[in-house]
Amino acid sequence: MNKPRIAALPALIALLTLSSCSIFLEANRPDYKDTSVIRNGMARSVVIEDLGPPNDSYRDVRNRTVDVYKLDPNGQTVPLKAGITFFHVAADVLTLGLWEFIGYPLEAATQHDLTTYVITYQNERIALVEYGAGAIQPAPSAYSSAFDSTMANQVKAFDKE
Repeated sequence: MNKPRIAALPALIALLTLSSCSIFLEANRPDYKDTSVIRNGMARSVVIEDLGPPNDSYRDVRNRTVDVYKLDPNGQTVPLKAGITFFHVAADVLTLGLWEFIGYPLEAATQHDLTTYVITYQNERIALVEYGAGAIQPAPSAYSSAFDSTMANQVKAFDKE
């Protein structure tokens, strides 16, 4: 009689381990970042301290530093994420994994979209902040170097006028 119970234990462990999609989605949700602190004239070091390192950083044709962030302005605080994750773990254990039929679609439906923030610095201070769909700016690539140098010369000529 003990052999069927012992044989069922690995299956139960596998079921609980494999059915943790809602837990994974919640635990990997981006942390909250307060984007309201970003202001023109702010030092780059303060921005990096507040938002963390940028996803991408490059120099534009005017030799200004440009940082690109992909943030969730509606992200959740760490204590809230921990509480929701704990709830999913408890619900999975108590329902022997059946919670995933509700938990996973719920978490998948409430995943937040990341917003792209492009921050341009002049002398290590914020000169321009763009966000949303209009802020998507690819980093310069090798094929555009001739174009970039032509544009840089045109910008310099325009600045002198």
